[in-house]
Amino acid sequence: MKKQHGSMIRFALVRLGSLMEKVSKLESYQQMKRWKKRYMLIWI
Repeated sequence: MKKQHGSMIRFALVRLGSLMEKVSKLESYQQMKRWKKRYMLIWI
């Protein structure tokens, strides 16, 4: 039972980690878009 519980926690941590990675990727993508917009405004 204890072993199963440990694997459950590990699984949850892995899921959380992948979710955080997705969120950070999305945030960096949005920041890139924002920077692109700024650069476009500067260049025009």
